[in-house]
Amino acid sequence: VDATVHLYERLFTDPHPGADDTDPFDSLDPASRETVMAKVEPALAETPRGEVVQFERLGYFAADPVEPNTFHRTVGLRDEWANIQKRQKNQAEQQAKQQAKQQARNKTSPRSETRTDQ
Repeated sequence: VDATVHLYERLFTDPHPGADDTDPFDSLDPASRETVMAKVEPALAETPRGEVVQFERLGYFAADPVEPNTFHRTVGLRDEWANIQKRQKNQAEQQAKQQAKQQARNKTSPRSETRTDQ
């Protein structure tokens, strides 16, 4: 059975839209909604409006309240935004460690001293 499937990603590209006195609309992600045509099992053609079903390995989708054979992803099985935030945190921690090592090296490095024997 043919179906229309709407895939939603994060609405904003910035984790804190509107921070720093910027316009939150400047952070809108124009690619936050993708619509694809899909083939689904025939049983899904009888899905009651608003009912949530799981698409195997993809996530949970709600049947559209108006359009038949149209589904909206409500929850993905993996949260890429959480992964991005985790990577950014790890990168920040690595940078802090590198800066600390560099500062430690600067404190312990021998200074060039000019020695004169008289």
